[in-house]
This record gives sequence, C-alpha cells and structure tokens, in this order.
Amino acid sequence: MKLVKLFILLLLIVSCKSKKQVVNTRIPLEQEKLPLLTNDSIQKFIEYDQKIVNKVEDHTSFANPITDHFKKHISNSALKSVEFKEWRRKIYIEFSLNNRKQITYIDTNTSTKKLDKQLKKAFKKLNFNLFEFPEYDSRYKYTLVVIQEDFKGEPIIKCSEKLIGYTPPVFEICSGETTYQGVNNCNYLYISNYMYNKLDLTLITDKDIDYKHSILPKFIVDENGKVIAAKIESQNKELMENYYKTIKSLPKAETPAKINGEPYYFGYTFPSTIADLVRNNEGFRKYFLYEKDNGKTLSENIKNYIQILVLKKEREKIYRVGF
Repeated sequence: MKLVKLFILLLLIVSCKSKKQVVNTRIPLEQEKLPLLTNDSIQKFIEYDQKIVNKVEDHTSFANPITDHFKKHISNSALKSVEFKEWRRKIYIEFSLNNRKQITYIDTNTSTKKLDKQLKKAFKKLNFNLFEFPEYDSRYKYTLVVIQEDFKGEPIIKCSEKLIGYTPPVFEICSGETTYQGVNNCNYLYISNYMYNKLDLTLITDKDIDYKHSILPKFIVDENGKVIAAKIESQNKELMENYYKTIKSLPKAETPAKINGEPYYFGYTFPSTIADLVRNNEGFRKYFLYEKDNGKTLSENIKNYIQILVLKKEREKIYRVGF
C-alpha cells in the first residue's frame, strides 16, 4: 500500500513539473521575433548618408584653443567611458542660437551622463569669440566635434577648428519658423501627416497589428529639396515597398537644407509601429470617433477599418472593369 501511495505521489510531482514547464516556455505573441525586411537598392542611401556624416564631421586638430579648453574641463574617467560605435565614431556638441546669439538649444551624442554633463558645462564656459561662424542663421544647428579615436582606437580630445552650420530643408508650410527646432518639428509633422494619409493601408495585415510590426524608414533629401534615396525596414514587404514609393513622391521642399550657406543633403529617420500609421490616418480618426464606444479594442477597430478599406478597394476594381 505504501508503495502504491509513493508511486501516485511521484506521478503527481512529475505531472506538476511538466505542466509548469509548458507554461514557462510559452512566448507571448507580441514578443515573438520576426525578421525585418529591407527595400532593394539601399546602396544609394548608404552613399549619401556617409556624405552627410563626412561633411558634418569637419577636420579637427590638436593645436587650437578650443581643444585646449576642453582638455581642461573633461576628466580622464569621463573620457575613458566613451564607447565608439559603428554609427558613432566621434563625440560632438550640437547647439543653436537665437537672433541675439544666445544659446537656445544644446545637446551631445554621447551615451554617458557624466560626459554629457561635462561637455555641456565646458561648452557654456567657452569664449564664443573663438568660433568662426560660417554664416549666422537662427535656423542653423551648429556642430562642434570634441572627441574622436586615435590610431589605437582610444578616445582623445581633438576639436573642430571651424563650426559646421547645418539647417534642415524647409517645406512650404514651415517657412514661417525661425529656429532649427521649429523648422524640424514642423517638417516632422508635415511629412508624417503626408505619409499617414498617402500610404495604402489595405496592405496592412492582421498579423502586423497582432505582432506589433514596425516600419523603420530613413531617407535623404537632396540639394534641390527632393527625396533622393531611402532605406525602409519592415516585416511587411508590400507595405515597405509602398512606403518607399510614397516617400519618393513627397513634394519638394521650398528651400533645401544648407551647410555653411550652401545647399546640401539632409537625412531623416521616422520609426513607427504599423498600428500607429493607421491610428494617425484622418479616415481612421473619423471612423474611431463614432466607433470608440462599440466595446471593441483599439486593435480590433484598426482591423475593422482596414477591412472596410479593402472592401472599398475591391468595389472600385469591379466598377472600373464594368461589372
């Protein structure tokens, strides 16, 4: 009898363990990793993107008063904390000025808080008379390279001799903006709204919503204010191709980007979830205004709206062929 009880107890333990393992190994749908696809012909984007990086990161030297200044204010421990990445080979300060040449914006591209704080503090103590302003414009973002790699791959303080003044392209509705941040924010809203309402949302699938798929676009505006190249990543190939086609149709900027007063290329990055593309579409906003209290989740309403668009598209096809 004791042997029977012991056997039953062992069975229960094994059963509980196996059930526990099944629960623990289950992966939530939204956490499953699906491959990102990239549009064809991205070499053109890579070439123009590198041109921008090379142009902004102007020549530097050890023997200039700006390098001497930062050497006095950056600690060895903060300098050693720098970790160079493939996409971040130099550490620089970006800033903008108002019409009275007062700082209105300052930021760095370092990933460490200590170095960021020291760079900003040192910059604010810097004598502005040391700068050679290539051209003054309150819409410029100026870039000052401070730290880069030596031949051993170690971070060293080696600053720009001259500032690089960079202003974004200005699309027609943004012509009244007078600061770099104002122009950039206005451009962002203009381009975003254009894409939200020009994309073919019928290409979005239920899986895109369930799996929280993304669209990761990067694109270059050329010296004439026109989108010339793009790199688009997404799990949805058809939507990715449609995004590429749509961004290339973006109306030309009224004024191109400029570096030191000369027209030049400008790069944008607009990451988003596919669900957000639908949520910000004007048609969906009107639809959701009346449907938000229907007891369905936002995801369910997004799917329903896309299905309405698909049916409408099918009806238009039938009408065009004369049935």
